[in-house]
Amino acid sequence: PEVFVSGGFDCVLGNPPWERIQPEATKFFASSHSELLELKREERNSAIDELRFTDPIVHAAWLARRREDLCATRFLKQSGSFPLSTTKNVNSYAVFQELALGIINSDGYAGMVLQGGISTDEINGGIFRYMMAEEALESLFEFENNLGIFPDVDSRMRFSLLTCRGKRVATRPIPRFAFGLSSVEQIENGDRVFNLNAADLRLLSPNTGLCPSFRTKKDAELLRCIYRR
Repeated sequence: PEVFVSGGFDCVLGNPPWERIQPEATKFFASSHSELLELKREERNSAIDELRFTDPIVHAAWLARRREDLCATRFLKQSGSFPLSTTKNVNSYAVFQELALGIINSDGYAGMVLQGGISTDEINGGIFRYMMAEEALESLFEFENNLGIFPDVDSRMRFSLLTCRGKRVATRPIPRFAFGLSSVEQIENGDRVFNLNAADLRLLSPNTGLCPSFRTKKDAELLRCIYRR
């Protein structure tokens, strides 16, 4: 409680789960009943119902997991605490990002390791557009995992290092972005990092307000010039 008497944390760091909080039969049954993965949805649902008789233990575990995910989603949506990240299907990492924004104080910072879609997927549009409009985003550096930065994560998985700031932070530079990085050292490469503000995104992505995944600073400057003309 003493933290929030003074407005929240000075610093929040996190690497939250990267999961959609919804029942996913294909993931659940991948190890126990992989034959279900080949079926179309209606056929798969019928086959899952049949497990009540052929494999009641696994079927009961599926019902429990399904109920847990549905209840968690309902709680997050109806709690009123996460209006930006729960408008559609719920991604846990987006919820944690909204939580981080809400628990830092006005002079604080938060640094999060999130899935790459935080800035590019429409499902996360609400929270990303909010961060840009409120000048809360400090930087976002997206990486490909092809060099195994996270050894236990698929090499095709993209993730982002996102830093955001409180409302009273004095210096508020234009957010820095980079996409398709392979190593942390590439953040220091001036050709890979570029700046975009909310007005730029309204120009480049008027329908969504999401961030184009430019690979180089030159790409970003060229497209911005074209759109301005």
